Amino acid sequence: MMSRIILVYSRAGGGHAAVADAIADELAANEATNRPLVEKVDLFDVSLNRLLGSLPALYRWLSARFVLPYNLAYRLTNTRLTSGVISSLLSLIAGRAICQKFRFQHGDVLVVVAPFAAQILALIRRRGRVNFRLAVVVTDLVSIHASWFANSLDAYIAATPEAKLRLAQLGAPEARLHLVTYPVRSLFRADPFTLPNSGNRLEAPSISYLVLGGGAGAGPIEETVRWLVDRYPRAEVVVASGDNSRLRMRLHRLFEGDSVTVLPKVEDLSGYMRRASFIISKAGPATIMEAASLGRPLGLTAERGMQEVGNIDWAVKNGLAVRLDACERAAYDRSADGVILGAAAALPAPQRPPIHSRECAGAVVWGLASPSSD
Repeated sequence: MMSRIILVYSRAGGGHAAVADAIADELAANEATNRPLVEKVDLFDVSLNRLLGSLPALYRWLSARFVLPYNLAYRLTNTRLTSGVISSLLSLIAGRAICQKFRFQHGDVLVVVAPFAAQILALIRRRGRVNFRLAVVVTDLVSIHASWFANSLDAYIAATPEAKLRLAQLGAPEARLHLVTYPVRSLFRADPFTLPNSGNRLEAPSISYLVLGGGAGAGPIEETVRWLVDRYPRAEVVVASGDNSRLRMRLHRLFEGDSVTVLPKVEDLSGYMRRASFIISKAGPATIMEAASLGRPLGLTAERGMQEVGNIDWAVKNGLAVRLDACERAAYDRSADGVILGAAAALPAPQRPPIHSRECAGAVVWGLASPSSD
């Protein structure tokens, strides 16, 4: 009998849920007749535990409005000791509720795509002597927080050489380290000029600029939109503000009457990204890789939070984006005007993510779940 695979994520950042969905897509593509049951569980759901459930909202609030305190907390917890202490306390407080939620079975494979979650589950496994396999898939590109690492995992899965090196430095054994292609949802891997669920091919992009801020609606979104409206008053600008309802209402108020469309919370942005002439975003890993998979020109404005430090340099070095740091300021340099206009020509089309490995995360997880791995 094939094992049950549980994808453990957090909605604190939209990228974690996106990667969980991408791994589910990879597992679904496997043509084996005896497929595992695949479930997705938000470990930080408020219905599971109030303390755990409050952490995603705290993250979104800090990353969108108070990034300096967030960065300080990141620095203070970015060691195996401090992150381990926090995870130990959380596992003691929420351990019983987690066990009741998951109802662990022999042979289960838990695949973690959120920081701290692997540490919490590893402690529960050790204390409860529950026999399930545990793997972590690191979704960050360059700056890898210590909370991604836990001792004695069955697999450590990284999507960039930088992430793999960091996991090795934290103590991951080479035999259990895997370098894979970054997991991208199937909607972002299809023909970049065909809309989802439609046979109509796009003759030309119908959105001038798509402005993104991740699930938290973070980064210099208001400044970016203001600059675009001032420079290109006839251009169609579409803004995705994520969970940030306060930003959404402010944008509606500021740009009413302009050619600006502010979207409500949207789970799937692939259709908008396909139709965009140019995408402008903070340097979230999932956004970078999804835009690259669709071959869309991308400009990166800011690294919002220390987990994104190095992402802009990484994306520029790999030919996936151009640097638009000027958007971090309210007053824009005229030189950025030329960067925007020339960015589409500067990026080869269609540009694809760098291939560091032919292995995918789904294949590693499948190997853990197959009976031969017992």
